[in-house]
Amino acid sequence: MIRRKCPGCGSRNVRRSKRIVSEMTWNRNFISPYRCHDCEKRFSRISKNTYYLAGIVALAIGAGLFVWSEFEILDYRYPKSEPKVTSLKTVADTTKLAQKQDPVAEYTLAQIYAQGDGVPKDDAQARKWLKLAAEHGNPEAEYEMGMALREGRDVIQDYDAALKWFIRAAETGNARAQFELGHMYRVGMGVPIDNVKAYMWFNLAASNGNADADRARITVLPLLSRADIMEAQREAHRWSDARAKPATQ
Repeated sequence: MIRRKCPGCGSRNVRRSKRIVSEMTWNRNFISPYRCHDCEKRFSRISKNTYYLAGIVALAIGAGLFVWSEFEILDYRYPKSEPKVTSLKTVADTTKLAQKQDPVAEYTLAQIYAQGDGVPKDDAQARKWLKLAAEHGNPEAEYEMGMALREGRDVIQDYDAALKWFIRAAETGNARAQFELGHMYRVGMGVPIDNVKAYMWFNLAASNGNADADRARITVLPLLSRADIMEAQREAHRWSDARAKPATQ
């Protein structure tokens, strides 16, 4: 136990003293009076309750910052399409192209049925055409398939399948898919937590204009050593360069 020291004579022969009327204020829990038995000097010191309170406040602030950062990472930006009025002829033309396995037409048809745009809303048709568009290489459809499977929206939740679709979309440079991959590695969703990979994917997504990834990348930085950061940045360069080569040949 730490013993108090008299500020007058330096003696440690001190004991708690009774409070006087002027001390019966809001600070009674934070200031403790003492009296020196050697020189009779009376003095006050900050009580241990103050330190306990400061510790609790610091923990609360730290927890709040952590939760805030996580909510920042979890703040998904789902695409919100503007309302349209698609003519029946356009729907018919789009359907013809989709039946020829045109991935853009398939994705467009999925949106038409999902929104009930020019046709009755039909979730089953929307899912059918979205899956076909993803299978035929439409990056937006691949991203949306990943989101649906990861969140379990109208399908059985499947992290492995979600990861597969996100990677396929990310390989085309889809920034939203790259951001979601970073998030999965950041929180260990279907994969072991890996902050180096999380930073790499956030870095790639940020380089492709995703503002959420830019903020998420900042939250990961304090969790990495300098060597980890350099490794993640080199990996992002290797990944980006490897996918840029076919386009330049």
